[in-house]
Amino acid sequence: IIGSSGVGFEKGLAVGSYGWTACVVMIVVAVYILPRFKRIGVQTLPEYLELRFHPSLRLIMAILMILIHAIAGLSQMFYSSALTLEQVFLIPHEVFIWIIWGTG
Repeated sequence: IIGSSGVGFEKGLAVGSYGWTACVVMIVVAVYILPRFKRIGVQTLPEYLELRFHPSLRLIMAILMILIHAIAGLSQMFYSSALTLEQVFLIPHEVFIWIIWGTG
């Protein structure tokens, strides 16, 4: 929220309209789509894929989502911790990649 407000102040209404559109979409999902999923007992995307298509697709999707979230989360964590260590201890930028590997 804070980042969006800062960028919105800089760039204008384009960023603000993105936030308003997200609010409208969330309301539509909460009022129309969510009750349908609750009625059939679906709580996650892999459950829906199993119900709609095939049980093996549920497993594939679950594994893919775990891998994507783990890789994205770990890369952010490694980069931000290396950046913090570089700035706190005034380490030269040439050692940056080795800090990322060391953190990993």
